[in-house]
Amino acid sequence: MAKELVEEDDLFGSMTPILMTVFAVLAFVVLIPAIPAFRSANAYYSSQLFQGKNDPRILKAKGEIQWLFLDPAWVNAFFINKGPNNVYIGLNQRDNLFEMEPNETRTVTRTGAQERIHAIFYYCNRHETATIDVTGTY
Repeated sequence: MAKELVEEDDLFGSMTPILMTVFAVLAFVVLIPAIPAFRSANAYYSSQLFQGKNDPRILKAKGEIQWLFLDPAWVNAFFINKGPNNVYIGLNQRDNLFEMEPNETRTVTRTGAQERIHAIFYYCNRHETATIDVTGTY
């Protein structure tokens, strides 16, 4: 009986290098093609990380819609409408706007949100202008 147990141990002992080789080949075949996908996902998420840097901009709004695309995307934005008129501002979508009166300030934060601030759309009513100081943090 003891002899049978020794033979079974030898059987499993001799299969171990074969199994290791099979798993190594499978890992090579399956994981190597996935490396570019991992790299692109890593690059995307690295670009979304909060770096704590400010990006001040001055926007000159007029009677037609204008936009600013941001790279890297902002996590927060602080707006000051310096006037002389009201201004309409949309973040990431030009149809979802908020209005700011002269000398009004507004802070928008996307901390914890799935989507950062990628674009700012802005305009005034016809024949009006406004200057907007905006500082974004990424």
